[in-house]
Amino acid sequence: MSGASPLSEIDASFLYRYGRDLTEDVVGLVTETTLVTIYGVLFALAMYSFHRRGFKSRVSFVMLFLVVYLYLAAVVLWGLYIAQYLMNVHDLLMTSNIPLPDRFVLADAHASSLSIPQMVLFTSNMILGDFIVIWRVWAIYHRTRQVVVLPCITLAAALAFALVDTVCLRRSGVGSDACGNSSLISWAFSLATNVLCTILIGVKAWKHRQITRELQTEGTAHKYRGTGFILSVLVESGLIYCLLWATQLVQIFNISRTSALVYFWEITNAASEQLPGMYPTLIVVVVNLRYTIDWEDESSSIARNPNYSTLRWAHSSDQATHPQRTHSERSDSAFDVRGVPLKMLAATALGQEEEDETSGDLESSESATQG
Repeated sequence: MSGASPLSEIDASFLYRYGRDLTEDVVGLVTETTLVTIYGVLFALAMYSFHRRGFKSRVSFVMLFLVVYLYLAAVVLWGLYIAQYLMNVHDLLMTSNIPLPDRFVLADAHASSLSIPQMVLFTSNMILGDFIVIWRVWAIYHRTRQVVVLPCITLAAALAFALVDTVCLRRSGVGSDACGNSSLISWAFSLATNVLCTILIGVKAWKHRQITRELQTEGTAHKYRGTGFILSVLVESGLIYCLLWATQLVQIFNISRTSALVYFWEITNAASEQLPGMYPTLIVVVVNLRYTIDWEDESSSIARNPNYSTLRWAHSSDQATHPQRTHSERSDSAFDVRGVPLKMLAATALGQEEEDETSGDLESSESATQG
Protein backbone atom coordinates (compact mmCIF):
# COMPACT_ATOMS: atom_id res chain seq x y z
CA MET A 1 0.00 0.00 0.00
CA SER A 2 1.43 3.33 -1.00
CA GLY A 3 2.11 5.89 1.69
CA ALA A 4 1.44 8.83 -0.64
CA SER A 5 -1.75 10.68 0.11
CA PRO A 6 -3.99 11.73 -2.78
CA LEU A 7 -4.04 15.38 -3.83
CA SER A 8 -6.70 17.54 -2.33
CA GLU A 9 -9.20 19.12 -4.64
CA ILE A 10 -7.53 22.51 -4.25
CA ASP A 11 -4.04 21.14 -4.97
CA ALA A 12 -5.33 19.26 -7.99
CA SER A 13 -6.94 22.45 -9.28
CA PHE A 14 -3.71 24.43 -8.92
CA LEU A 15 -1.65 21.65 -10.50
CA TYR A 16 -4.00 21.60 -13.48
CA ARG A 17 -3.75 25.37 -13.76
CA TYR A 18 0.04 25.30 -13.74
CA GLY A 19 0.14 22.58 -16.38
CA ARG A 20 -2.29 24.51 -18.58
CA ASP A 21 -0.30 27.74 -18.26
CA LEU A 22 2.98 26.03 -19.12
CA THR A 23 1.39 24.36 -22.13
CA GLU A 24 0.12 27.70 -23.40
CA ASP A 25 3.54 29.27 -22.85
CA VAL A 26 5.08 26.62 -25.12
CA VAL A 27 3.23 28.23 -28.04
CA GLY A 28 5.09 31.47 -27.46
CA LEU A 29 8.39 29.63 -27.04
CA VAL A 30 7.96 27.73 -30.31
CA THR A 31 6.92 30.94 -32.10
CA GLU A 32 9.94 32.88 -30.93
CA THR A 33 12.29 29.98 -31.68
CA THR A 34 10.93 29.82 -35.23
CA LEU A 35 11.28 33.57 -35.71
CA VAL A 36 14.81 33.70 -34.29
CA THR A 37 15.78 30.93 -36.73
CA ILE A 38 14.41 32.94 -39.66
CA TYR A 39 16.14 36.00 -38.24
CA GLY A 40 19.40 34.06 -38.20
CA VAL A 41 19.08 33.43 -41.94
CA LEU A 42 18.38 37.13 -42.54
CA PHE A 43 21.37 38.08 -40.41
CA ALA A 44 23.63 35.73 -42.39
CA LEU A 45 22.38 37.29 -45.63
CA ALA A 46 23.01 40.74 -44.18
CA MET A 47 26.60 39.83 -43.32
CA TYR A 48 27.07 38.42 -46.82
CA SER A 49 25.67 41.59 -48.37
CA PHE A 50 28.05 43.75 -46.32
CA HIS A 51 30.95 41.54 -47.39
CA ARG A 52 29.99 41.76 -51.07
CA ARG A 53 29.39 45.47 -50.99
CA GLY A 54 32.43 46.36 -48.94
CA PHE A 55 32.91 49.17 -46.46
CA LYS A 56 33.30 52.42 -48.34
CA SER A 57 32.50 54.86 -45.56
CA ARG A 58 31.74 55.21 -41.87
CA VAL A 59 28.06 54.85 -42.70
CA SER A 60 28.66 51.23 -43.67
CA PHE A 61 30.34 50.49 -40.35
CA VAL A 62 27.54 52.21 -38.42
CA MET A 63 24.92 50.20 -40.29
CA LEU A 64 26.88 46.99 -39.69
CA PHE A 65 27.06 47.75 -35.97
CA LEU A 66 23.31 48.40 -35.78
CA VAL A 67 22.44 45.21 -37.65
CA VAL A 68 24.74 43.13 -35.43
CA TYR A 69 23.40 44.74 -32.26
CA LEU A 70 19.77 44.17 -33.27
CA TYR A 71 20.43 40.49 -33.90
CA LEU A 72 22.43 39.92 -30.72
CA ALA A 73 19.74 41.68 -28.67
CA ALA A 74 17.06 39.50 -30.30
CA VAL A 75 19.04 36.35 -29.48
CA VAL A 76 19.47 37.47 -25.87
CA LEU A 77 15.71 38.13 -25.65
CA TRP A 78 15.09 34.63 -26.93
CA GLY A 79 17.50 33.25 -24.33
CA LEU A 80 15.72 35.18 -21.58
CA TYR A 81 12.39 33.80 -22.80
CA ILE A 82 13.76 30.25 -22.51
CA ALA A 83 15.25 30.99 -19.09
CA GLN A 84 11.95 32.39 -17.85
CA TYR A 85 10.05 29.35 -19.09
CA LEU A 86 12.46 26.93 -17.42
CA MET A 87 12.26 28.88 -14.17
CA ASN A 88 8.47 28.67 -14.33
CA VAL A 89 8.66 24.90 -14.78
CA HIS A 90 10.97 24.63 -11.79
CA ASP A 91 9.00 27.00 -9.56
CA LEU A 92 5.56 25.57 -10.35
CA LEU A 93 6.32 21.86 -10.54
CA MET A 94 9.60 21.13 -8.77
CA THR A 95 9.56 23.13 -5.53
CA SER A 96 8.12 20.40 -3.34
CA ASN A 97 8.84 22.31 -0.13
CA ILE A 98 6.36 25.05 -1.10
CA PRO A 99 2.58 24.46 -1.10
CA LEU A 100 1.03 24.36 -4.56
CA PRO A 101 -1.18 27.46 -4.05
CA ASP A 102 1.89 29.56 -3.14
CA ARG A 103 4.16 28.55 -5.99
CA PHE A 104 2.86 31.09 -8.48
CA VAL A 105 4.11 33.87 -6.17
CA LEU A 106 7.64 32.48 -6.45
CA ALA A 107 7.27 32.17 -10.23
CA ASP A 108 6.08 35.77 -10.53
CA ALA A 109 9.00 37.01 -8.43
CA HIS A 110 11.53 35.26 -10.66
CA ALA A 111 9.77 36.51 -13.80
CA SER A 112 9.92 40.07 -12.48
CA SER A 113 13.69 39.78 -12.06
CA LEU A 114 14.00 39.36 -15.85
CA SER A 115 11.50 42.05 -16.80
CA ILE A 116 13.95 44.97 -16.69
CA PRO A 117 16.59 43.50 -19.07
CA GLN A 118 13.80 42.28 -21.34
CA MET A 119 12.24 45.74 -21.45
CA VAL A 120 15.58 47.47 -22.09
CA LEU A 121 16.49 45.11 -24.95
CA PHE A 122 13.01 45.30 -26.45
CA THR A 123 12.98 49.11 -26.30
CA SER A 124 16.44 49.43 -27.82
CA ASN A 125 15.54 47.08 -30.67
CA MET A 126 12.30 48.92 -31.37
CA ILE A 127 13.93 52.36 -31.39
CA LEU A 128 17.04 51.36 -33.35
CA GLY A 129 14.95 49.42 -35.85
CA ASP A 130 12.73 52.44 -36.45
CA PHE A 131 15.86 54.59 -36.74
CA ILE A 132 17.20 52.40 -39.55
CA VAL A 133 13.88 52.68 -41.38
CA ILE A 134 13.95 56.48 -41.05
CA TRP A 135 17.56 56.50 -42.21
CA ARG A 136 16.59 54.61 -45.35
CA VAL A 137 13.76 57.04 -46.08
CA TRP A 138 16.15 59.96 -45.56
CA ALA A 139 18.60 58.43 -48.04
CA ILE A 140 15.88 57.69 -50.60
CA TYR A 141 14.81 61.33 -50.45
CA HIS A 142 18.40 62.51 -51.04
CA ARG A 143 18.96 63.48 -47.40
CA THR A 144 16.12 65.99 -47.32
CA ARG A 145 15.65 66.65 -43.62
CA GLN A 146 12.17 68.12 -43.94
CA VAL A 147 10.83 64.80 -45.18
CA VAL A 148 11.77 62.90 -42.03
CA VAL A 149 10.85 65.56 -39.47
CA LEU A 150 7.51 63.97 -38.58
CA PRO A 151 8.88 60.38 -38.36
CA CYS A 152 11.70 61.68 -36.15
CA ILE A 153 9.16 63.34 -33.85
CA THR A 154 7.15 60.13 -33.50
CA LEU A 155 10.37 58.18 -32.92
CA ALA A 156 11.45 60.60 -30.18
CA ALA A 157 8.01 60.30 -28.56
CA ALA A 158 8.22 56.50 -28.69
CA LEU A 159 11.63 56.64 -27.01
CA ALA A 160 10.42 59.03 -24.32
CA PHE A 161 7.42 56.92 -23.33
CA ALA A 162 9.49 53.73 -23.49
CA LEU A 163 11.97 55.24 -21.03
CA VAL A 164 9.11 56.29 -18.77
CA ASP A 165 7.73 52.77 -18.87
CA THR A 166 11.14 51.24 -18.10
CA VAL A 167 11.79 53.56 -15.14
CA CYS A 168 8.28 52.99 -13.82
CA LEU A 169 8.66 49.23 -14.19
CA ARG A 170 11.90 49.34 -12.23
CA ARG A 171 10.37 51.34 -9.38
CA SER A 172 6.88 49.84 -9.17
CA GLY A 173 7.35 46.32 -10.48
CA VAL A 174 5.47 44.23 -13.02
CA GLY A 175 1.72 44.66 -13.11
CA SER A 176 1.68 48.02 -11.36
CA ASP A 177 -0.94 50.55 -12.42
CA ALA A 178 1.44 53.44 -11.72
CA CYS A 179 2.91 53.23 -15.22
CA GLY A 180 -0.41 53.99 -16.86
CA ASN A 181 -0.46 53.49 -20.61
CA SER A 182 3.14 54.52 -21.29
CA SER A 183 3.96 51.18 -22.90
CA LEU A 184 0.91 51.37 -25.15
CA ILE A 185 1.68 54.96 -26.15
CA SER A 186 5.28 54.04 -26.99
CA TRP A 187 4.06 51.19 -29.19
CA ALA A 188 1.54 53.50 -30.91
CA PHE A 189 4.24 56.05 -31.76
CA SER A 190 6.48 53.28 -33.09
CA LEU A 191 3.65 52.07 -35.30
CA ALA A 192 3.03 55.64 -36.47
CA THR A 193 6.73 55.98 -37.35
CA ASN A 194 6.64 52.91 -39.56
CA VAL A 195 3.35 53.90 -41.19
CA LEU A 196 4.75 57.33 -42.07
CA CYS A 197 7.97 55.83 -43.45
CA THR A 198 6.05 53.29 -45.53
CA ILE A 199 3.89 56.07 -46.96
CA LEU A 200 6.97 58.13 -47.82
CA ILE A 201 8.65 55.18 -49.55
CA GLY A 202 5.39 54.51 -51.39
CA VAL A 203 5.28 58.10 -52.62
CA LYS A 204 8.87 57.84 -53.85
CA ALA A 205 8.09 54.54 -55.58
CA TRP A 206 5.11 56.13 -57.33
CA LYS A 207 7.17 59.18 -58.40
CA HIS A 208 9.98 56.95 -59.62
CA ARG A 209 7.53 54.98 -61.73
CA GLN A 210 6.15 58.18 -63.25
CA ILE A 211 9.64 59.52 -63.98
CA THR A 212 10.88 56.33 -65.58
CA ARG A 213 7.82 56.18 -67.81
CA GLU A 214 8.69 59.62 -69.16
CA LEU A 215 12.43 59.07 -69.36
CA GLN A 216 12.65 55.59 -70.77
CA THR A 217 13.10 55.02 -74.48
CA GLU A 218 12.54 51.94 -76.57
CA GLY A 219 14.84 49.11 -75.53
CA THR A 220 15.78 50.56 -72.14
CA ALA A 221 12.67 49.82 -70.07
CA HIS A 222 14.19 46.66 -68.58
CA LYS A 223 16.97 48.70 -67.01
CA TYR A 224 14.47 50.47 -64.77
CA ARG A 225 12.66 47.43 -63.47
CA GLY A 226 15.21 46.66 -60.76
CA THR A 227 14.83 49.94 -58.89
CA GLY A 228 11.05 49.93 -59.16
CA PHE A 229 10.96 46.34 -57.95
CA ILE A 230 13.12 47.08 -54.91
CA LEU A 231 11.04 50.13 -54.00
CA SER A 232 7.92 47.98 -54.32
CA VAL A 233 9.47 45.36 -52.04
CA LEU A 234 10.26 48.05 -49.47
CA VAL A 235 6.67 49.31 -49.60
CA GLU A 236 5.12 45.84 -49.37
CA SER A 237 7.42 44.71 -46.56
CA GLY A 238 6.62 47.95 -44.73
CA LEU A 239 2.90 47.31 -45.04
CA ILE A 240 3.28 43.74 -43.80
CA TYR A 241 5.39 44.88 -40.86
CA CYS A 242 2.86 47.58 -39.93
CA LEU A 243 0.05 45.02 -39.99
CA LEU A 244 2.04 42.58 -37.86
CA TRP A 245 3.04 45.35 -35.48
CA ALA A 246 -0.60 46.42 -35.20
CA THR A 247 -1.48 42.98 -33.84
CA GLN A 248 0.42 43.96 -30.68
CA LEU A 249 -2.72 45.84 -29.72
CA VAL A 250 -3.99 42.57 -28.29
CA GLN A 251 -1.36 42.89 -25.54
CA ILE A 252 -3.35 45.61 -23.79
CA PHE A 253 -6.34 43.35 -23.19
CA ASN A 254 -6.56 41.21 -20.08
CA ILE A 255 -7.18 37.88 -21.80
CA SER A 256 -8.12 34.99 -19.55
CA ARG A 257 -5.94 31.91 -19.56
CA THR A 258 -9.07 29.88 -20.20
CA SER A 259 -9.82 31.72 -23.46
CA ALA A 260 -8.67 30.38 -26.83
CA LEU A 261 -7.40 33.90 -27.63
CA VAL A 262 -4.56 33.34 -25.19
CA TYR A 263 -2.72 31.40 -27.91
CA PHE A 264 -2.90 34.42 -30.22
CA TRP A 265 -1.65 36.55 -27.34
CA GLU A 266 1.30 34.21 -26.84
CA ILE A 267 2.18 34.36 -30.55
CA THR A 268 2.05 38.16 -30.74
CA ASN A 269 3.99 38.53 -27.50
CA ALA A 270 6.78 36.30 -28.80
CA ALA A 271 6.79 38.01 -32.21
CA SER A 272 7.16 41.44 -30.61
CA GLU A 273 10.68 40.53 -29.48
CA GLN A 274 11.91 39.55 -32.96
CA LEU A 275 10.02 41.67 -35.50
CA PRO A 276 11.60 45.06 -34.56
CA GLY A 277 15.00 43.72 -35.60
CA MET A 278 13.93 41.51 -38.50
CA TYR A 279 12.26 44.25 -40.53
CA PRO A 280 15.19 46.74 -40.71
CA THR A 281 17.58 43.83 -41.32
CA LEU A 282 15.42 42.78 -44.25
CA ILE A 283 15.61 46.32 -45.64
CA VAL A 284 19.41 46.28 -45.39
CA VAL A 285 19.59 42.87 -47.10
CA VAL A 286 17.29 43.87 -49.97
CA VAL A 287 19.05 47.15 -50.70
CA ASN A 288 22.61 45.88 -50.18
CA LEU A 289 22.26 42.73 -52.27
CA ARG A 290 20.50 44.46 -55.15
CA TYR A 291 22.99 47.31 -55.16
CA THR A 292 25.97 44.95 -54.93
CA ILE A 293 24.90 42.54 -57.65
CA ASP A 294 23.52 44.91 -60.27
CA TRP A 295 24.67 48.44 -59.70
CA GLU A 296 27.83 48.69 -57.64
CA ASP A 297 30.50 48.56 -60.34
CA GLU A 298 28.86 50.82 -62.88
CA SER A 299 27.22 53.33 -60.58
CA SER A 300 30.43 53.71 -58.56
CA SER A 301 32.52 54.38 -61.65
CA ILE A 302 29.97 56.82 -63.04
CA ALA A 303 29.58 58.67 -59.76
CA ARG A 304 33.34 59.06 -59.39
CA ASN A 305 33.96 60.13 -63.00
CA PRO A 306 33.96 63.95 -63.19
CA ASN A 307 33.61 63.86 -66.98
CA TYR A 308 30.02 62.63 -66.82
CA SER A 309 27.36 65.30 -67.12
CA THR A 310 23.95 64.14 -66.04
CA LEU A 311 22.15 66.80 -68.05
CA ARG A 312 23.76 65.98 -71.40
CA TRP A 313 23.28 63.25 -73.92
CA ALA A 314 26.60 61.51 -73.37
CA HIS A 315 30.18 61.79 -72.21
CA SER A 316 31.59 65.24 -72.93
CA SER A 317 34.56 63.81 -74.84
CA ASP A 318 32.15 61.73 -76.91
CA GLN A 319 30.37 64.86 -78.04
CA ALA A 320 33.64 66.51 -78.95
CA THR A 321 34.69 63.49 -80.99
CA HIS A 322 31.28 62.56 -82.43
CA PRO A 323 29.25 65.80 -82.58
CA GLN A 324 26.83 64.36 -85.14
CA ARG A 325 25.61 61.29 -83.26
CA THR A 326 22.04 60.51 -84.11
CA HIS A 327 19.17 60.15 -81.66
CA SER A 328 19.04 56.39 -82.16
CA GLU A 329 22.76 56.08 -81.46
CA ARG A 330 22.36 58.06 -78.27
CA SER A 331 19.44 55.91 -77.18
CA ASP A 332 21.61 52.81 -77.42
CA SER A 333 24.03 54.18 -74.84
CA ALA A 334 23.78 53.79 -71.09
CA PHE A 335 21.87 57.05 -70.85
CA ASP A 336 18.17 57.85 -71.01
CA VAL A 337 16.63 60.58 -73.13
CA ARG A 338 17.31 63.21 -70.47
CA GLY A 339 20.96 62.24 -70.20
CA VAL A 340 20.70 60.63 -66.77
CA PRO A 341 22.79 57.44 -66.46
CA LEU A 342 20.34 54.60 -65.93
CA LYS A 343 22.39 52.81 -63.30
CA MET A 344 23.04 56.10 -61.49
CA LEU A 345 19.32 56.82 -61.48
CA ALA A 346 18.68 53.41 -59.97
CA ALA A 347 21.30 53.79 -57.27
CA THR A 348 20.08 57.27 -56.41
CA ALA A 349 16.45 56.19 -56.20
CA LEU A 350 17.35 53.75 -53.45
CA GLY A 351 19.44 56.33 -51.62
CA GLN A 352 22.86 54.71 -51.47
CA GLU A 353 24.58 56.59 -48.65
CA GLU A 354 28.14 56.07 -49.83
CA GLU A 355 27.56 57.54 -53.28
CA ASP A 356 27.33 61.19 -52.27
CA GLU A 357 27.95 62.36 -55.81
CA THR A 358 24.78 60.72 -57.08
CA SER A 359 22.43 62.25 -54.53
CA GLY A 360 21.22 65.06 -56.77
CA ASP A 361 20.87 63.26 -60.09
CA LEU A 362 17.33 62.03 -59.65
CA GLU A 363 16.28 65.49 -58.52
CA SER A 364 17.84 66.93 -61.67
CA SER A 365 15.92 64.47 -63.78
CA GLU A 366 12.71 65.32 -61.94
CA SER A 367 13.28 69.03 -62.57
CA ALA A 368 14.00 68.34 -66.21
CA THR A 369 10.84 66.27 -66.49
CA GLN A 370 8.71 68.94 -64.87
CA GLY A 371 10.31 71.57 -67.10
